[in-house]
Amino acid sequence: MTHLKNYKRILFSLSLVLLTVFGAERAEAFIVASFAPNIDSNAETRVIVIGRGKDMGRQFAQAAMGKALRLREYDPSRNVVVISIREDGTARDRTFFERFGVTFHRFDTALLSGKVLVQELKKIGPMASLEFFSHSGWAVGPGLEGGDYRFNLETEGLTQLAGRFTRDAFMIVHGCNSGYQMAPGFSKLWGIPVAGSLGATDFQQYFQDGIWYHHNPGQFPSNGQWASRNSTSYESPLNCSEPGSPCYRMKSDNTPYQGIYGKFQTGLGFYKFFCANGEDAACLRGVRKAVLSSVSVVPGRESASITEYRALAKDWLCGNSDSGSRRKSCEDGIDSASASGNRTFTGFRGNSLNCSLTGCTWDYNCSRSSNWFTIMEVCGMVNTSRAPSTAFMDDYALMMRAFNAR
Repeated sequence: MTHLKNYKRILFSLSLVLLTVFGAERAEAFIVASFAPNIDSNAETRVIVIGRGKDMGRQFAQAAMGKALRLREYDPSRNVVVISIREDGTARDRTFFERFGVTFHRFDTALLSGKVLVQELKKIGPMASLEFFSHSGWAVGPGLEGGDYRFNLETEGLTQLAGRFTRDAFMIVHGCNSGYQMAPGFSKLWGIPVAGSLGATDFQQYFQDGIWYHHNPGQFPSNGQWASRNSTSYESPLNCSEPGSPCYRMKSDNTPYQGIYGKFQTGLGFYKFFCANGEDAACLRGVRKAVLSSVSVVPGRESASITEYRALAKDWLCGNSDSGSRRKSCEDGIDSASASGNRTFTGFRGNSLNCSLTGCTWDYNCSRSSNWFTIMEVCGMVNTSRAPSTAFMDDYALMMRAFNAR
Protein backbone atom coordinates (compact mmCIF):
# COMPACT_ATOMS: atom_id res chain seq x y z
CA MET A 1 0.00 0.00 0.00
CA THR A 2 1.15 3.52 -0.75
CA HIS A 3 1.04 4.76 2.82
CA LEU A 4 3.15 1.84 4.08
CA LYS A 5 5.76 2.34 1.38
CA ASN A 6 6.03 6.02 2.20
CA TYR A 7 6.20 5.22 5.89
CA LYS A 8 9.13 2.87 5.35
CA ARG A 9 10.94 5.59 3.42
CA ILE A 10 11.14 7.74 6.54
CA LEU A 11 11.35 4.93 9.10
CA PHE A 12 15.15 4.94 9.33
CA SER A 13 15.43 8.68 9.97
CA LEU A 14 12.54 8.49 12.42
CA SER A 15 14.24 5.69 14.31
CA LEU A 16 17.31 7.86 14.72
CA VAL A 17 15.16 10.62 16.18
CA LEU A 18 13.48 8.21 18.58
CA LEU A 19 16.83 6.87 19.70
CA THR A 20 18.00 10.42 20.32
CA VAL A 21 14.91 11.18 22.39
CA PHE A 22 14.65 7.94 24.31
CA GLY A 23 17.95 6.15 24.04
CA ALA A 24 20.06 8.19 26.41
CA GLU A 25 18.13 7.18 29.51
CA ARG A 26 15.59 4.38 29.63
CA ALA A 27 13.41 3.35 32.52
CA GLU A 28 14.97 0.67 34.63
CA ALA A 29 11.95 -1.56 35.13
CA PHE A 30 8.21 -1.59 35.54
CA ILE A 31 5.66 -1.49 38.33
CA VAL A 32 2.52 -3.54 38.89
CA ALA A 33 0.17 -2.01 41.45
CA SER A 34 -3.54 -1.94 42.27
CA PHE A 35 -6.10 -0.53 44.68
CA ALA A 36 -6.68 -3.97 46.20
CA PRO A 37 -4.26 -5.85 48.48
CA ASN A 38 -3.89 -8.59 45.87
CA ILE A 39 -4.59 -9.34 42.22
CA ASP A 40 -7.13 -12.12 41.79
CA SER A 41 -6.44 -13.90 38.50
CA ASN A 42 -10.09 -14.97 38.33
CA ALA A 43 -11.72 -11.62 39.13
CA GLU A 44 -12.86 -9.10 36.53
CA THR A 45 -10.34 -6.28 36.45
CA ARG A 46 -9.72 -2.88 34.87
CA VAL A 47 -6.19 -2.28 33.57
CA ILE A 48 -4.25 0.94 32.97
CA VAL A 49 -0.85 0.93 31.24
CA ILE A 50 1.46 3.94 31.57
CA GLY A 51 4.27 4.43 29.06
CA ARG A 52 7.50 6.37 29.34
CA GLY A 53 6.99 10.10 29.83
CA LYS A 54 10.36 11.47 30.87
CA ASP A 55 10.12 14.25 28.28
CA MET A 56 6.60 15.08 29.54
CA GLY A 57 7.30 14.96 33.25
CA ARG A 58 4.70 12.96 35.16
CA GLN A 59 1.79 14.03 32.97
CA PHE A 60 1.04 10.59 31.50
CA ALA A 61 1.02 9.12 34.98
CA GLN A 62 -1.04 11.97 36.41
CA ALA A 63 -3.72 11.62 33.74
CA ALA A 64 -3.66 7.84 34.09
CA MET A 65 -4.04 7.87 37.85
CA GLY A 66 -6.83 10.41 37.62
CA LYS A 67 -8.61 7.90 35.39
CA ALA A 68 -7.78 5.07 37.80
CA LEU A 69 -9.51 6.96 40.60
CA ARG A 70 -12.55 7.53 38.37
CA LEU A 71 -12.70 3.83 37.44
CA ARG A 72 -12.50 2.78 41.09
CA GLU A 73 -15.30 5.18 41.96
CA TYR A 74 -17.49 4.24 39.00
CA ASP A 75 -17.07 0.48 39.36
CA PRO A 76 -15.89 -0.40 42.90
CA SER A 77 -16.64 -4.10 42.35
CA ARG A 78 -13.69 -4.42 39.97
CA ASN A 79 -10.06 -3.93 40.97
CA VAL A 80 -7.97 -1.41 39.00
CA VAL A 81 -4.50 -2.69 38.10
CA VAL A 82 -1.81 -0.23 37.02
CA ILE A 83 1.19 -1.37 34.98
CA SER A 84 3.71 1.44 34.60
CA ILE A 85 7.28 1.89 33.53
CA ARG A 86 9.56 3.35 36.19
CA GLU A 87 10.65 6.92 35.53
CA ASP A 88 12.71 8.26 38.40
CA GLY A 89 14.11 5.41 40.45
CA THR A 90 12.55 3.20 43.09
CA ALA A 91 12.10 5.76 45.87
CA ARG A 92 10.57 8.55 43.77
CA ASP A 93 8.35 6.18 41.79
CA ARG A 94 7.12 4.56 44.97
CA THR A 95 6.40 7.95 46.54
CA PHE A 96 4.41 9.10 43.51
CA PHE A 97 2.12 6.07 43.32
CA GLU A 98 1.74 5.77 47.09
CA ARG A 99 -0.05 9.12 47.07
CA PHE A 100 -2.92 7.41 45.27
CA GLY A 101 -3.24 4.67 47.87
CA VAL A 102 -2.16 1.73 45.72
CA THR A 103 -0.64 -1.56 46.81
CA PHE A 104 2.59 -2.54 45.04
CA HIS A 105 2.77 -6.07 43.76
CA ARG A 106 5.95 -5.90 41.69
CA PHE A 107 8.97 -3.71 41.04
CA ASP A 108 10.29 -5.76 38.15
CA THR A 109 13.83 -5.42 36.81
CA ALA A 110 12.97 -6.27 33.18
CA LEU A 111 12.20 -3.69 30.50
CA LEU A 112 8.53 -3.49 29.63
CA SER A 113 8.32 -4.72 26.04
CA GLY A 114 5.11 -5.58 24.23
CA LYS A 115 5.78 -9.29 24.71
CA VAL A 116 6.36 -8.81 28.45
CA LEU A 117 3.16 -6.78 28.74
CA VAL A 118 1.14 -9.55 27.09
CA GLN A 119 2.48 -12.00 29.67
CA GLU A 120 1.51 -9.63 32.48
CA LEU A 121 -2.00 -9.18 31.10
CA LYS A 122 -2.44 -12.95 30.93
CA LYS A 123 -1.91 -13.11 34.72
CA ILE A 124 -4.84 -10.77 35.31
CA GLY A 125 -8.48 -11.85 35.45
CA PRO A 126 -10.98 -11.04 32.69
CA MET A 127 -10.37 -7.43 31.64
CA ALA A 128 -13.30 -5.03 31.82
CA SER A 129 -11.19 -2.27 30.29
CA LEU A 130 -7.67 -1.71 28.99
CA GLU A 131 -6.30 1.81 28.61
CA PHE A 132 -2.92 3.13 27.48
CA PHE A 133 -1.50 6.52 28.47
CA SER A 134 1.63 7.13 26.43
CA HIS A 135 3.21 8.49 23.29
CA SER A 136 1.88 6.75 20.21
CA GLY A 137 2.47 6.58 16.46
CA TRP A 138 -0.03 5.73 13.77
CA ALA A 139 1.93 2.70 12.53
CA VAL A 140 3.99 1.77 15.61
CA GLY A 141 1.40 1.94 18.38
CA PRO A 142 1.59 3.14 21.99
CA GLY A 143 5.01 3.38 23.54
CA LEU A 144 6.09 1.51 26.63
CA GLU A 145 9.74 2.11 27.49
CA GLY A 146 10.14 4.29 24.41
CA GLY A 147 11.91 3.79 21.09
CA ASP A 148 11.03 0.37 19.69
CA TYR A 149 9.45 -0.86 22.94
CA ARG A 150 5.87 -0.72 21.69
CA PHE A 151 2.52 -2.43 21.97
CA ASN A 152 1.06 -2.84 18.49
CA LEU A 153 -0.53 -5.25 16.05
CA GLU A 154 2.76 -7.10 15.57
CA THR A 155 3.34 -7.70 19.28
CA GLU A 156 3.95 -11.37 19.98
CA GLY A 157 1.11 -13.15 21.74
CA LEU A 158 -1.73 -10.70 21.04
CA THR A 159 -4.11 -13.47 19.99
CA GLN A 160 -3.62 -15.06 23.43
CA LEU A 161 -5.61 -12.16 24.89
CA ALA A 162 -8.69 -12.97 22.82
CA GLY A 163 -11.46 -14.17 25.09
CA ARG A 164 -9.87 -12.52 28.13
CA PHE A 165 -12.30 -9.57 28.13
CA THR A 166 -15.66 -9.19 29.84
CA ARG A 167 -18.95 -8.88 27.95
CA ASP A 168 -18.97 -5.09 28.52
CA ALA A 169 -15.25 -4.45 27.95
CA PHE A 170 -13.69 -1.51 26.13
CA MET A 171 -10.22 -0.27 25.26
CA ILE A 172 -8.90 3.29 24.85
CA VAL A 173 -5.47 4.24 23.48
CA HIS A 174 -4.80 7.74 24.85
CA GLY A 175 -2.03 8.65 22.44
CA CYS A 176 -1.42 10.47 19.16
CA ASN A 177 -2.91 8.97 15.97
CA SER A 178 -3.89 5.71 17.64
CA GLY A 179 -7.09 5.46 15.59
CA TYR A 180 -5.60 4.96 12.14
CA GLN A 181 -4.38 1.38 12.46
CA MET A 182 -4.15 0.45 16.14
CA ALA A 183 -7.71 0.93 17.42
CA PRO A 184 -9.47 -0.75 14.44
CA GLY A 185 -6.87 -3.53 14.51
CA PHE A 186 -7.24 -4.26 18.24
CA SER A 187 -11.02 -4.28 17.85
CA LYS A 188 -10.75 -6.81 15.04
CA LEU A 189 -8.42 -9.01 17.10
CA TRP A 190 -10.47 -9.04 20.28
CA GLY A 191 -14.04 -8.16 19.26
CA ILE A 192 -14.38 -5.26 21.70
CA PRO A 193 -14.98 -1.53 21.10
CA VAL A 194 -11.68 0.37 20.95
CA ALA A 195 -11.35 4.16 20.94
CA GLY A 196 -8.36 5.88 19.39
CA SER A 197 -7.22 9.35 18.35
CA LEU A 198 -7.13 10.61 14.76
CA GLY A 199 -4.67 13.37 15.59
CA ALA A 200 -2.44 14.59 18.37
CA THR A 201 -3.41 14.19 22.00
CA ASP A 202 -2.49 16.54 24.79
CA PHE A 203 -3.10 17.11 28.46
CA GLN A 204 -5.99 19.09 29.86
CA GLN A 205 -6.14 20.49 33.35
CA TYR A 206 -9.15 21.35 35.48
CA PHE A 207 -9.68 25.12 35.81
CA GLN A 208 -11.38 27.01 38.63
CA ASP A 209 -14.46 27.59 36.43
CA GLY A 210 -15.07 23.82 36.38
CA ILE A 211 -14.02 23.43 32.74
CA TRP A 212 -11.12 21.43 31.28
CA TYR A 213 -8.56 23.35 29.17
CA HIS A 214 -5.36 22.35 27.42
CA HIS A 215 -2.46 23.60 29.51
CA ASN A 216 -0.68 25.45 26.70
CA PRO A 217 -0.21 29.22 26.16
CA GLY A 218 -3.33 30.72 24.62
CA GLN A 219 -5.47 27.64 25.31
CA PHE A 220 -6.78 28.52 28.77
CA PRO A 221 -8.32 31.68 30.27
CA SER A 222 -5.95 34.57 30.90
CA ASN A 223 -7.92 35.44 34.03
CA GLY A 224 -8.30 32.99 36.88
CA GLN A 225 -6.21 30.00 37.87
CA TRP A 226 -6.05 26.24 37.81
CA ALA A 227 -8.39 24.69 40.33
CA SER A 228 -7.19 23.56 43.74
CA ARG A 229 -10.15 21.20 43.95
CA ASN A 230 -12.04 19.12 41.40
CA SER A 231 -15.67 19.30 42.44
CA THR A 232 -17.49 18.05 39.32
CA SER A 233 -15.66 15.07 37.76
CA TYR A 234 -15.89 12.72 40.74
CA GLU A 235 -18.62 11.66 43.15
CA SER A 236 -16.52 13.00 46.03
CA PRO A 237 -14.58 16.24 45.41
CA LEU A 238 -10.82 15.71 45.26
CA ASN A 239 -7.93 18.06 45.94
CA CYS A 240 -5.70 18.94 43.02
CA SER A 241 -2.48 18.58 45.00
CA GLU A 242 0.74 17.73 43.17
CA PRO A 243 2.03 15.25 42.33
CA GLY A 244 -0.95 13.04 43.15
CA SER A 245 -3.35 15.14 41.11
CA PRO A 246 -6.76 13.98 39.87
CA CYS A 247 -7.02 17.16 37.81
CA TYR A 248 -5.34 16.05 34.58
CA ARG A 249 -6.72 14.14 31.63
CA MET A 250 -5.68 13.35 28.05
CA LYS A 251 -7.83 14.52 25.17
CA SER A 252 -7.43 14.80 21.40
CA ASP A 253 -6.40 18.11 19.87
CA ASN A 254 -9.10 19.72 17.75
CA THR A 255 -6.87 20.44 14.75
CA PRO A 256 -4.92 18.17 12.34
CA TYR A 257 -1.72 16.64 13.66
CA GLN A 258 1.69 18.23 13.01
CA GLY A 259 4.72 16.58 14.50
CA ILE A 260 7.40 13.94 14.14
CA TYR A 261 5.22 11.84 11.79
CA GLY A 262 4.51 14.71 9.42
CA LYS A 263 1.94 17.38 8.64
CA PHE A 264 -1.49 15.78 8.39
CA GLN A 265 -4.22 17.20 6.17
CA THR A 266 -7.11 15.49 7.96
CA GLY A 267 -8.19 14.05 11.30
CA LEU A 268 -10.83 14.15 14.03
CA GLY A 269 -10.81 15.91 17.38
CA PHE A 270 -12.02 13.10 19.65
CA TYR A 271 -11.35 9.46 20.55
CA LYS A 272 -13.18 7.64 17.75
CA PHE A 273 -14.88 4.34 18.59
CA PHE A 274 -14.24 1.28 16.42
CA CYS A 275 -16.26 -1.94 16.59
CA ALA A 276 -14.96 -4.48 14.08
CA ASN A 277 -18.11 -6.62 14.39
CA GLY A 278 -20.40 -3.67 13.78
CA GLU A 279 -22.93 -2.22 16.16
CA ASP A 280 -23.64 -5.38 18.09
CA ALA A 281 -24.55 -5.75 21.77
CA ALA A 282 -20.89 -5.97 22.87
CA CYS A 283 -20.09 -2.75 21.01
CA LEU A 284 -22.93 -0.82 22.64
CA ARG A 285 -22.22 -2.15 26.14
CA GLY A 286 -18.55 -1.25 25.92
CA VAL A 287 -19.22 2.22 24.49
CA ARG A 288 -21.65 2.93 27.31
CA LYS A 289 -19.13 1.90 29.96
CA ALA A 290 -16.39 3.98 28.34
CA VAL A 291 -18.56 7.10 28.33
CA LEU A 292 -19.83 6.66 31.88
CA SER A 293 -16.36 6.03 33.33
CA SER A 294 -14.66 8.99 31.60
CA VAL A 295 -13.02 11.82 33.53
CA SER A 296 -15.42 14.51 32.46
CA VAL A 297 -17.78 17.31 33.48
CA VAL A 298 -20.06 15.17 35.66
CA PRO A 299 -19.37 11.87 37.45
CA GLY A 300 -20.89 9.14 35.31
CA ARG A 301 -22.79 6.45 37.17
CA GLU A 302 -24.92 3.44 36.30
CA SER A 303 -28.01 5.41 37.32
CA ALA A 304 -27.08 8.44 35.18
CA SER A 305 -29.98 10.36 33.68
CA ILE A 306 -30.13 10.90 29.93
CA THR A 307 -29.22 14.55 30.57
CA GLU A 308 -26.07 13.60 32.48
CA TYR A 309 -25.15 10.99 29.90
CA ARG A 310 -25.63 13.46 27.06
CA ALA A 311 -23.28 15.91 28.83
CA LEU A 312 -20.63 13.16 29.00
CA ALA A 313 -21.04 12.35 25.31
CA LYS A 314 -20.73 16.00 24.28
CA ASP A 315 -17.64 16.44 26.44
CA TRP A 316 -16.14 13.34 24.79
CA LEU A 317 -16.56 14.90 21.34
CA CYS A 318 -16.10 18.65 21.73
CA GLY A 319 -12.83 20.57 21.76
CA ASN A 320 -12.31 23.82 23.62
CA SER A 321 -10.85 27.31 23.35
CA ASP A 322 -9.30 29.64 25.89
CA SER A 323 -12.72 31.11 26.72
CA GLY A 324 -14.85 27.98 26.45
CA SER A 325 -16.77 29.49 23.54
CA ARG A 326 -15.74 26.81 21.06
CA ARG A 327 -16.92 24.10 23.40
CA LYS A 328 -20.29 25.82 23.85
CA SER A 329 -20.63 26.28 20.08
CA CYS A 330 -19.88 22.60 19.54
CA GLU A 331 -22.43 21.48 22.12
CA ASP A 332 -25.11 23.73 20.62
CA GLY A 333 -24.19 22.47 17.16
CA ILE A 334 -24.74 18.87 18.28
CA ASP A 335 -28.21 19.74 19.54
CA SER A 336 -29.12 21.53 16.30
CA ALA A 337 -27.72 18.78 14.11
CA SER A 338 -29.53 16.10 16.11
CA ALA A 339 -32.82 17.96 15.80
CA SER A 340 -32.45 18.53 12.06
CA GLY A 341 -30.90 15.17 11.21
CA ASN A 342 -27.71 16.82 9.91
CA ARG A 343 -25.15 14.01 9.98
CA THR A 344 -22.35 16.15 8.52
CA PHE A 345 -21.99 18.56 11.45
CA THR A 346 -18.53 18.45 13.01
CA GLY A 347 -16.77 20.37 15.74
CA PHE A 348 -13.34 19.67 14.21
CA ARG A 349 -11.23 22.61 13.03
CA GLY A 350 -9.92 21.05 9.85
CA ASN A 351 -10.81 18.46 7.23
CA SER A 352 -12.83 15.82 9.07
CA LEU A 353 -11.77 12.29 8.24
CA ASN A 354 -14.38 9.87 6.89
CA CYS A 355 -14.77 6.89 9.20
CA SER A 356 -17.07 3.98 9.90
CA LEU A 357 -17.15 1.59 12.84
CA THR A 358 -14.49 -0.57 11.18
CA GLY A 359 -11.98 2.02 9.97
CA CYS A 360 -11.29 5.32 8.21
CA THR A 361 -10.53 6.40 4.64
CA TRP A 362 -6.92 7.59 4.73
CA ASP A 363 -3.59 7.37 3.03
CA TYR A 364 -0.15 8.31 4.30
CA ASN A 365 1.88 9.85 1.51
CA CYS A 366 4.84 12.11 0.92
CA SER A 367 5.29 14.96 -1.53
CA ARG A 368 8.20 17.22 -2.33
CA SER A 369 8.18 20.97 -1.94
CA SER A 370 10.96 23.43 -2.66
CA ASN A 371 12.01 26.99 -2.09
CA TRP A 372 15.03 28.94 -3.27
CA PHE A 373 17.39 26.98 -1.06
CA THR A 374 16.12 23.48 -0.31
CA ILE A 375 13.95 20.63 -1.48
CA MET A 376 11.85 19.16 1.31
CA GLU A 377 9.77 16.02 1.58
CA VAL A 378 6.51 16.57 3.43
CA CYS A 379 4.64 13.49 4.67
CA GLY A 380 1.25 13.15 6.25
CA MET A 381 -2.27 11.78 6.23
CA VAL A 382 -4.81 12.67 3.58
CA ASN A 383 -8.51 11.86 3.42
CA THR A 384 -9.13 9.61 0.43
CA SER A 385 -12.90 10.16 0.46
CA ARG A 386 -14.50 13.21 -1.11
CA ALA A 387 -17.84 12.67 0.60
CA PRO A 388 -18.72 14.90 3.56
CA SER A 389 -17.63 13.23 6.78
CA THR A 390 -20.36 12.00 9.12
CA ALA A 391 -17.95 10.55 11.70
CA PHE A 392 -18.59 13.19 14.38
CA MET A 393 -22.37 12.85 14.48
CA ASP A 394 -22.21 9.12 13.84
CA ASP A 395 -20.21 8.61 17.03
CA TYR A 396 -22.55 10.88 18.96
CA ALA A 397 -25.51 8.83 17.73
CA LEU A 398 -23.66 5.62 18.63
CA MET A 399 -23.03 6.85 22.16
CA MET A 400 -26.66 7.86 22.58
CA ARG A 401 -27.92 4.51 21.31
CA ALA A 402 -25.59 2.86 23.83
CA PHE A 403 -27.29 4.61 26.76
CA ASN A 404 -29.69 1.73 27.41
CA ALA A 405 -27.24 -1.09 26.59
CA ARG A 406 -26.83 -3.60 29.39
